[in-house]
Amino acid sequence: MLGHLSASDLVETGFAPSDAERDRASSELAIHLKIYERTSHVAIAHGHALSAVAVGWLGDRIKPIDVEGAYYFGEIPVLEHTPATADPSLGEALGAVLRDQPVVVLRGHGVFAGGENLERASQRVTSVNDSAELIITARQLGLDSNSLARAPYLDFD
Repeated sequence: MLGHLSASDLVETGFAPSDAERDRASSELAIHLKIYERTSHVAIAHGHALSAVAVGWLGDRIKPIDVEGAYYFGEIPVLEHTPATADPSLGEALGAVLRDQPVVVLRGHGVFAGGENLERASQRVTSVNDSAELIITARQLGLDSNSLARAPYLDFD
């Protein structure tokens, strides 16, 4: 769990991991390696961010209604892929998106984010989830999140 991670929970491998590294790493190691092959990101973070997963079911892009999300991401792409886990073809698809975007939500699964270091990539996962939580809250309050996403103060182009 994110709040309980320590340095010993991180698994560092090379691009040709040893058997021992593979045994200790996530079942999604192949996905991460493919993303590194396809992008210039130094670090990739992945998290099962529940609010982002929920909002990912609403469409093919998430348009943040908060200043931070709009400023840093503009829109967040949502990728649908079968299978949605532990398959190199998924790494290819995620890498294609992350080549041009800092983050992507994998429908029904979680958030993948790249960055210049692990802290930045992890922060992006959290920020996407925060933006999604605000969309859910706005909808629960009966507000139109699509209209809110078009607010002039969110236009950074």
